[in-house]
Amino acid sequence: MASTEPEARDLPQYLQVGYRLIPYFIFNPEEGSRSALFAATDPQISEYSEMLKADDWPVCAYISHDCRPTNASEEAHNVETSYKVWEKTLELVGLPSDAVERLIEGEEIKCRYGNSQE
Repeated sequence: MASTEPEARDLPQYLQVGYRLIPYFIFNPEEGSRSALFAATDPQISEYSEMLKADDWPVCAYISHDCRPTNASEEAHNVETSYKVWEKTLELVGLPSDAVERLIEGEEIKCRYGNSQE
């Protein structure tokens, strides 16, 4: 089955198939934030997490792109990997590695990317 999209019609068949799958992986900002907003605002989120928690995998539920709670991948339960992802996330958003602890203590944290109002 060939793609009807003009920008993909000259691609090899296997790439045309992949091209048709792109919309399932790329979201606009509204669609991309849907699961995070659901996780932050649904009053039953703790119930979902508790329901999916297991003794051998004591991790919170993963909220998929379509807002369905499910178990996280096996790699998500790897503490070392989780730590690396957390550290990289803090680095990318410009926060120090101890930002959470400092916030809990009531300290104000500034992003290294600065304030655009300065």
